[in-house]
Amino acid sequence: MQDAIKPRSVRGGCFAKDGRNDQMARYLRLDEAASELAKQLAANCKKRRAALRMSQAELAERTGIAASHLSYIEQGKANPTLEVLEDLAEGLQTTVIDLLTIETPRIEQS
Repeated sequence: MQDAIKPRSVRGGCFAKDGRNDQMARYLRLDEAASELAKQLAANCKKRRAALRMSQAELAERTGIAASHLSYIEQGKANPTLEVLEDLAEGLQTTVIDLLTIETPRIEQS
């Protein structure tokens, strides 16, 4: 009898133990897309926090997010949950959309 792949459920998803999901993620370039978004979030968080003249420790206290996690977010190495994004946006006095938006240069029209 052939060994069956036994899926394990993770937060509503179903992942095979044989690594096919990793291959699919690479094929779809999900890592690249996620990393670009993480970089944008990192840049926007740093910029906003600097504009408010706030330290990571102050932001951590204000939001309840661990300072170490904030550091990872600002380095583009974390994938925060929606709840964390909402807390972060509130602590930075902005919106989640603004934190994730890529700024495009404005062209002055004459």
